[in-house]
Amino acid sequence: MSTVTQGATFEENNAQITVKPLPTVKANSQQMAQLFQNLIANALKFRGEATPSVVIQATPKMTIGCSVSKIMV
Repeated sequence: MSTVTQGATFEENNAQITVKPLPTVKANSQQMAQLFQNLIANALKFRGEATPSVVIQATPKMTIGCSVSKIMV
């Protein structure tokens, strides 16, 4: 059973979670895990009546002088 937050689970919500390739980032792994857990929990909490479908992906975005990624949940 994959717990999302405070008793809500993927199974209880019949959620479909898709994770696409993500960039490697230099960050605290515990904080990143908490960030994604919160984002997914909010996606499940504030959804409509339809079966929730969560897609986690990053989209490259070019800016002047550097390349950054936009991470969407």
